[in-house]
Amino acid sequence: MTDAQSYYEGLLAQGQTPESATQYTEQYYPGFAAAPAPAPAPAMGAPMAGVATNMGATGAATSMGNAMGVAAVGKDWLVTLLLSIFVGGLGIDRFYLGYTGLGILKLLTAGGCGIWWLIDLILIVTGSMTDAQGNALVK
Repeated sequence: MTDAQSYYEGLLAQGQTPESATQYTEQYYPGFAAAPAPAPAPAMGAPMAGVATNMGATGAATSMGNAMGVAAVGKDWLVTLLLSIFVGGLGIDRFYLGYTGLGILKLLTAGGCGIWWLIDLILIVTGSMTDAQGNALVK
């Protein structure tokens, strides 16, 4: 690859149109002729039955749940319970569930002087607590 071609491809990578990249390249490399653009990649068709559609760029499944065909919905119940027991007075359990505003409020009030901490603990144990998207905690 010549220096002119490298310069031209660098301009394209920066978002220049092929016409303007050719003009700039010809200013610095007189007689430059742009190589023909490669043909676009064929469009992906509809997914085939039995073929995984959750593959990342490396070809590996993006998560274990997706690899098994099971989509995880909501936050983990045990993690939420442990966070509430040990650092619930600091609002960490609310941050984990996605309730940032309530987490800050709980942090500033030291878990509502312990009352809010106890109520959250009861809600988690009874299964009444949801994450910020409204999903039930996953047991």
